[in-house]
Amino acid sequence: MPVYKDNNKKGSWFVSCYYKDYLGHKKQKVKRGFTTKKEAQSWERDFLEHYSNQPTILFKALVDVYLEDYKAKYKLSSYYVKEKNIQSHILPYFGETKINNITPNMIREWLNNLQAKQGNTLSTETKNGILRNLSAILSYACKYYGLGSNPCKLVDALKDNTKKEKVFLTLEQYKAFRSNITDIRDKVIFDLLFFAGLRRGELMALTFGDVDMDNKLLHISKTKGYAAGSYVTTPPKTTTSNRVVTLPGFLIDEIKEYKEHCLDIDAKASLFSIGKASIEYKKDKYLKLAGLPYIRIHDFRHSHVALLVEMGENPLLIANRLGHSDIKMTLNTYAHLYPNKQKELAQKLENL
Repeated sequence: MPVYKDNNKKGSWFVSCYYKDYLGHKKQKVKRGFTTKKEAQSWERDFLEHYSNQPTILFKALVDVYLEDYKAKYKLSSYYVKEKNIQSHILPYFGETKINNITPNMIREWLNNLQAKQGNTLSTETKNGILRNLSAILSYACKYYGLGSNPCKLVDALKDNTKKEKVFLTLEQYKAFRSNITDIRDKVIFDLLFFAGLRRGELMALTFGDVDMDNKLLHISKTKGYAAGSYVTTPPKTTTSNRVVTLPGFLIDEIKEYKEHCLDIDAKASLFSIGKASIEYKKDKYLKLAGLPYIRIHDFRHSHVALLVEMGENPLLIANRLGHSDIKMTLNTYAHLYPNKQKELAQKLENL
């Protein structure tokens, strides 16, 4: 084995070995500073196992390479969400298992154990998301590590028989919510959520340069999320999330008024400089004052869609305004808002 005494440092050992990365490129690895030969050999075995292109590698070694590759391709915030998901729910069960020993039955038992262990605190959608993460890792193994097939493909996703309607505020409810707001910044924040349908990350990432006052336009080209202990600004998740939203005149007037109270109005300066917790606190405060039930920040986006549907806007326009990549996403997500419109259409045909 390529383990040697280090002549430059008495009583020390080092490893010098060759390996192939997941793309098949041959590389050399040198690691110094081991106090014993056994320690150096142990490190070398673990390292070569990590980069072994065989389906007999341990799942935890596969995960290391998978996450390393994922981190290089996707947003940092997405990486940390995926890493936390894998560390919390997948690695404890499969970590010490060789990937070619993972069977559909083992995955099914893990999924059942996940349900029991979490005490049903995780939604069915979340659990199926965890299953998709496991499937992505094993598909990666099929592509780069010679795994014959992905056992997740033979495991059925969990079914949720409970019907969940989207929660939203009506225009009258939002007016009641807004009537309790006296701070101009808070008015702009929640009006952008309700009347422009922004995601929370998009709102937090806005700069003064994103607002075109003259043409009443809002340019959305980035999002902000919390990852690894700090906020990071990244491009949107999809290319269609890069969009320009037309704002009503009263909202432009509000932004102008708010701008007069700000010290730093440089184009690159943050429009609000506010974090997730502060937005949540303010939202809960104004809901309570208005006597309204709890809703999430994202439900303001649903409220915006409900408002547009009520106004009779077509789904394609709504999809473009929301930044959806496919109109099917809009229709599937908000189909429950359209039955009344179908009745109105039928009545119009009846009156012809």
